[in-house]
Amino acid sequence: GGRIWLAGQASSGGDASTPVAAQLVALAADGSLAWTHGITPRGSGLFFYPFVRVGPADEAVMAYVDGFTGDAGTTTVVRSLGSFSATGVPGWTNGASYLNDEEGEFDWGNQFALDHAGNAFVGGEFSGSLALGALGSLTAVGLTDVEVKVLDTSGALRAAGSWGQAGLDLSPHDIAVDSKQNAVVVGWAYTSSAGPQDEAFFVTKLGW
Repeated sequence: GGRIWLAGQASSGGDASTPVAAQLVALAADGSLAWTHGITPRGSGLFFYPFVRVGPADEAVMAYVDGFTGDAGTTTVVRSLGSFSATGVPGWTNGASYLNDEEGEFDWGNQFALDHAGNAFVGGEFSGSLALGALGSLTAVGLTDVEVKVLDTSGALRAAGSWGQAGLDLSPHDIAVDSKQNAVVVGWAYTSSAGPQDEAFFVTKLGW
């Protein structure tokens, strides 16, 4: 429908301790405001990096950081996906169960893409073992591995896969979905998680 979608941040204060809300704005084709929706953080919100993708029915899916708890070195970050209809009605939300960042073993959605049916392919990285409920679990081969989760149009987890190499930290940068429902992930590979690092670019394709 020619709608323009913007995802950003909103804050009532000017310092880093002020909670920051994720903000989704829909503009009509002529640039006039159609609607806006804000999400207040759960906990001590600091900085938020929301981004939005548009589905086949002109619906929006936004990724955002939903809250912070703890302090430096012990912070738990909740990163969520939320859907909104073309008229701004909130739909499903998928957060803590699948898109957490916890110290030690972490799992967070860096990027995501929508396929032609509106399913969300969420790219991220994890270490250790990643529990996936009825789908079993994934186990990292390297220091951190790439993982992709597929969420259907109701927000339910339907599939997951991972890729890694021994001794490498992998950090995904972007994700795309091809015509056969494969996820293509690009990003950076590091030789260690601390100290001097060698960096390399990688691209990998995960199927189901």
